[in-house]
Amino acid sequence: MVPLPPLGYVFWFLEKYNCLFEMVDKENNLEQDRLIIFPGLIAIAVALIVRFLFLNSDPPYFFSRTSQDILSDPYNYVHFSRNMILFGNWEIFDYSRWIVFKNSLVTIVSYLFFLAGGVSRISANLSAIFLSTAGLVLFAMAHLKRSKLWVIITAVMLLTNITLIAFGRYPFLETGLIFFCGLIYFLFNRYYPSRPLLILTGLLLALCGLSGKMFGMVLIVPVAFVLWSTNRRQFIIQFGTVLISTVISFIILAWLFFGSEIGSLFGFLGEHASGIYGFPEALSSPVKFIEHLISFGRKSRLFFFSPFMLILIALSLTAIILNWGKSSKQKTPDPELLFCIGWLAGGYLLLMLFNYRPLRYQLFLLMPTAGIVGYVISCYKELEADYRLSYKNMTLLFLIWWSFWSHLIFVVGLYFFDLTMSEIVVWYGLPIAIIMTVAFYLLATRLKSLFKSLPSYLLIILCLSVVFQGVWIQKWFDKRTYNLVEAGQSLACDIAGDAVLIGPYASALTIDNGIKSFIYWFGMAQKEPKLFADYPVTHITADISNWDMLFKDYPFLDKKIRWVSDYRIRDIETRVARMPDDYMARYNPGYNQTGYERGIRFFHLANADSCIYYLNQSLVLCPNSKSTYMLLANYYLSHGVLDVGYDIFDKLIQMYPRDFSICMEAGSYRYSMYHLSGNDKMLVEADKMFDRAISINPYCRLEVKQLKEQADSIYTNYK
Repeated sequence: MVPLPPLGYVFWFLEKYNCLFEMVDKENNLEQDRLIIFPGLIAIAVALIVRFLFLNSDPPYFFSRTSQDILSDPYNYVHFSRNMILFGNWEIFDYSRWIVFKNSLVTIVSYLFFLAGGVSRISANLSAIFLSTAGLVLFAMAHLKRSKLWVIITAVMLLTNITLIAFGRYPFLETGLIFFCGLIYFLFNRYYPSRPLLILTGLLLALCGLSGKMFGMVLIVPVAFVLWSTNRRQFIIQFGTVLISTVISFIILAWLFFGSEIGSLFGFLGEHASGIYGFPEALSSPVKFIEHLISFGRKSRLFFFSPFMLILIALSLTAIILNWGKSSKQKTPDPELLFCIGWLAGGYLLLMLFNYRPLRYQLFLLMPTAGIVGYVISCYKELEADYRLSYKNMTLLFLIWWSFWSHLIFVVGLYFFDLTMSEIVVWYGLPIAIIMTVAFYLLATRLKSLFKSLPSYLLIILCLSVVFQGVWIQKWFDKRTYNLVEAGQSLACDIAGDAVLIGPYASALTIDNGIKSFIYWFGMAQKEPKLFADYPVTHITADISNWDMLFKDYPFLDKKIRWVSDYRIRDIETRVARMPDDYMARYNPGYNQTGYERGIRFFHLANADSCIYYLNQSLVLCPNSKSTYMLLANYYLSHGVLDVGYDIFDKLIQMYPRDFSICMEAGSYRYSMYHLSGNDKMLVEADKMFDRAISINPYCRLEVKQLKEQADSIYTNYK
């Protein structure tokens, strides 16, 4: 193999000929800049198409280690619009705790999509794609007046980002936040500094807080930063106009949206600020503050799927700091750049304080990140400076590179060693950051020639980033699954149409069927002590980790609920259970159990004839019921009718070829039979099933290993 030349030679070649950089001239004459514009437009077009592919598929498997919120939460936010379309009432149970969701932009837009296309997972996802994509496009188009290249670079970075694509396909409140942020940014930079704009900005900030996410109001920070930096004499008047408009708009809109239930709004905010997750750990000590400041985005893996964006923003911020306030050609940087810097800094400093800051909260920070990188690539010639660094700028450089190296060490540890390192990793980047900061200080004047070609370097990194994102997208679609859709279809067969399902996964499992659901997260028993007495609940659904909490909160459920179904949704095992018989007799006497529910009850009672009778009855009504076939297979295998049981599993695999859990179950039974019979053929067949499961879901490899080890241990001790 011919070795590739060192990267330094590539950079030397670009610096010598500077072919890309010279094309980005002062006037940004991009009509002739086909080398950059055309590939960018192609990437944007492909990214837009990708957003609409396989709309009812599950989120990517490789997001399994971030959080399960991408599986459980999105359809909670279209709960009210679904109710209105299906049942003629926004809130069918008169339960006001989640009224914040009812008044969200996501609810309004999803209602319109449901009206047009019917209530379904696809319609809900389309509403999310509309909001998130529109917000990102508005953000990118805000730079059109300033630089077409800036538009292209920003759009490419945002629209090809796998994290934004994945989360932007599901109706989180954050999709509404992205839309509001893009709209505010677009209008502010388009019409600044007109006074009507300042009033409108205040109104939109209030809407962003009440109909998007409350922390979205942090955009008042970049607004203030722009006003202060561009016109300090008028700052008090201009910012006062924005602030007064925001406060008045917030009060009026809160009254219009919530009326007498406004207490629910502040209760919701209080719970999520510190009530549920405790006092901010970042404020508990100076050391914790530093750790949160430097490591923000690490636990959520903000840059894990786009590490090149981390490199791009670190280099771009370094270039801006080296040039800040020293350009002879432009006394004040562009308002767009100021806005992005204020947005990134304000959002970063706000979210780093809280204990609960999942990845979806941080998505809106990727927008100013792309804006800053786009500015440096497209407008860098305007930032020629003398590179004399102040101590303030040196401090900023130090913090940026400390954070960069801490994140990079974490990402490398995960990619190559599968290590999930603790907060100590924050301190690993400290010595490197110190060395780099000292080097910048001592060699600042020598860096000028190197940074002259920075846009070329950034373009190369951006190209690598796009390719890298394409790899993630290909991995997602190649291994795509439909566990949520299939679980919802199975649920419609497993429980009756008049059921009322509650729990973290209730909305996700009922979006495609007509079953009534109830938004509820466990751990709120003190606030809802009479939950089951006040509301007509028939079934509960939750992942395995939540059942112990439920039994602790409501002891009367422990050992009395009736297990109905198990669903494997990506890496999460989710169970559905019916309320205890005495509860059902008292609160839901009219509920009529399905054939499947009766069948599984007789299965546990070892009543073979009744079990088979009701399961066959279930298959007449639902010929493709996954749960019924799984129970039948388990029945025959547990009664020694192996051929029939294996045939049912083979049939299930043909019916649901992308469900790894069926292969796992089939492999587990065959592996057990190998131990019991000593038949090597069973071992070969078991391994085939396990290999198939791993090919569908590579992240279940460890689970397969543990399952085998557990079986080996059991049967070794048995012998």
